Amino acid sequence: MPRPAFILRSLTLLLTVMIGAGPSLAEKAALDWTQITSGPIGSSFGTIGAAWGDTDGDGDDDILLATEYHGIRLLRNDGADVFTDATPSVMNNTQTYRCVVLADYDNDGDLDAYGVRGAPNGANRLFRNDGGLGWADATTPPLDNTGDGACASWVDYDGDGILDIFLANTSNQSDRLFRGSGGGLFSNQTPSPMTLSRDAGGQAWCDFDDDGDQDLAQALGWDGLRLLRNDGGGVFTDVTTTQMAAIGDKTASVSWADYDNDLDFDLYVTVITAGEGGHNTLFHNDGGIFFESADPLLSPTGGYKDASWGDFDNDGDLDLYFVTNSGSDHLLHNNGDGTFVEDTPAVLDVAATSSNATACDYDLDGDLDIYLGTYPDRTNRLFRNDLSGDNHWFELVLVGTISNRSAIGARVTLTAGGLTQVREVTNCVGHLSQNPLAIHFGLGSATTIEGLTIRWPSGSVDHYDGLWTDMRYTITEDGLVPTYLEDYSVTARENGVELRWSLRDGSTDSPCFVFRRCDRSEQYVQLDLSSSSNGYMSWMAVDRDVVPGLSYQYRVETEGPSGNIVLFETAVIDIPACGFSLAQNSPNPFNPVTKINYSLDEPSLVKLVVYDIAGHRVRTLIDAVPAGVGRHSVTWDGTTDAGLIAPAGEYFYRLEAGLKCAVGRMLMVK
Repeated sequence: MPRPAFILRSLTLLLTVMIGAGPSLAEKAALDWTQITSGPIGSSFGTIGAAWGDTDGDGDDDILLATEYHGIRLLRNDGADVFTDATPSVMNNTQTYRCVVLADYDNDGDLDAYGVRGAPNGANRLFRNDGGLGWADATTPPLDNTGDGACASWVDYDGDGILDIFLANTSNQSDRLFRGSGGGLFSNQTPSPMTLSRDAGGQAWCDFDDDGDQDLAQALGWDGLRLLRNDGGGVFTDVTTTQMAAIGDKTASVSWADYDNDLDFDLYVTVITAGEGGHNTLFHNDGGIFFESADPLLSPTGGYKDASWGDFDNDGDLDLYFVTNSGSDHLLHNNGDGTFVEDTPAVLDVAATSSNATACDYDLDGDLDIYLGTYPDRTNRLFRNDLSGDNHWFELVLVGTISNRSAIGARVTLTAGGLTQVREVTNCVGHLSQNPLAIHFGLGSATTIEGLTIRWPSGSVDHYDGLWTDMRYTITEDGLVPTYLEDYSVTARENGVELRWSLRDGSTDSPCFVFRRCDRSEQYVQLDLSSSSNGYMSWMAVDRDVVPGLSYQYRVETEGPSGNIVLFETAVIDIPACGFSLAQNSPNPFNPVTKINYSLDEPSLVKLVVYDIAGHRVRTLIDAVPAGVGRHSVTWDGTTDAGLIAPAGEYFYRLEAGLKCAVGRMLMVK
């Protein structure tokens, strides 16, 4: 493994899958999608909006659904494609919500939720996540708006480190900008361009002019599109172009993405009705000036409710998936030269009444999956991306300290393989939906991150180089902490799984802890396994309690300044299946103690007896004791059944397991 030449502000290495050299960036990896509809993840509930986020802090993203007549549903991600309905009582009701958005508004380390109900459904609600204590209704005025709300988003529009809420209303009612002042308090600070009555649809924030603050794009239904530039000091200027205002028909969703890797953000808009020339439109951003794309694949006429950008094939550019409320859905592959090609597999062409589409690496395997919410009562669908090929990836979770803790508004620029890409941490995207706060990059054949720059919402800028690919990092905005890990290896040996790792000189003298789970289908459990230093800052641990034929994954942690730090997490380790065998005792010759190892290929009653050279029984070590499949071990201390010390000489040991038997020879010396 290469040595990382970088400093991290805070390290959490969550998913480590090292992959070999890949194809060129232009080569298309093989996409394979698996549809998952079993359990609550496939239940519609009449899903109107959806939001991904790690609500329980276990490292993978859960999903909240805003539904008709079923309140807000919280589906907890338990791994292995299993989601459990963990809806707290405060959200579990027969009310209707149009949208729910997640962020850590109180900066306490867990994600909270704001739900938009819309007239005549009642007042909007703020739900505070109190971690292990559950969820509480923390709604205070003016967040209990009773207008005809369509959707909302969390944003730190003034860069003060405290999240604000933008609420878009429909039915020709004014939008609202609620400024957060800390302590759960908000005030109505709506500037004049937002008070104009509109028929709001989706919304998306992005620093499209790269001046350090968040600007707003809105789908306004029959009024087309609106673009508001944030000029600081609570001032927003309407910079909507003539083309945007005249997009035609009813706009439904807006989403920002740098599809052409020119380091500024472009805007994609969908329209939900057909007629009068209305069509989806990509507005190409050229240094703050927008031009309408002429690509016909990006401009289908009406009926499209939502669109989601994502590098689904990890080739280094963003692809586009958009869904319809009445026809065929489409996945467009980005060719990397500003053009797209239709690449929709049959499984993704659902032809259902889709309400939203979101992209999330819910299974932490390094590729983006898709969740499709349907309305009113169709089956929701989770599409697991089983991407094959050698393209690499990089994922990043940011934690603000001076900035808002969710780091909403942070801009990340990454260079790998000579290609530079940019992303922003954002909240609400598309149509009433939210992708996770984690950032994902596809890297193509690149095996090293040549440079990573983070511009935090506070304005501070951090630079890193030499980071590893095929990894998820967590970086915290809180001062320099040296990276601890130098390198590591993991090997499946005959006597178990051996883990070795080295730490950087002077990084820590704290103990290390080893955790294990079985094939990603379980929670990690700490092993009662000591890790020993076999050299200065070098460590080793051996897990001998493994079952042949099963698979395991390991994580090693050490103590950090404010809790445990994850040093590394291994790929899945397959333990080879074993047959029936009896190993040579060790040590041999011995005095007076030796160990005898044996393996079983089926559960058996086991008998193990030591004989002298004349065939007389000396010691029965195991007498018809049940034993399971796998490797086993027993120790002989050189004594007889009578408790006497056996004389020096040659001995035989005989193993019987069911109808099978084996014999070994050993030599005791004095």
